[in-house]
Amino acid sequence: MGRQPAGSKCTRSFSSAALVASLLSVACTGAPSGSNEAIGATVLEMSEAITSLQQSQAELQEQIDSLRADVARQDTVVRRVANLAGIPQ
Repeated sequence: MGRQPAGSKCTRSFSSAALVASLLSVACTGAPSGSNEAIGATVLEMSEAITSLQQSQAELQEQIDSLRADVARQDTVVRRVANLAGIPQ
């Protein structure tokens, strides 16, 4: 599993923004103003939650990449030691 192309993050951000904008436009038509405020607040909370999830996912991906690099280095060291010791692989 490789990293996502750089453009896909922008696409997801744009898609999230478009979703929030469309939800806001739908929420603001036809309902009493008190409901609009509550719906608007809910949509904003949802947007913040999505942003938080995206940040968490990015942090986790960085950790995964770092762990993969560590495992690759350790594997190289083990292979070299095994080779020096004459142990067949």
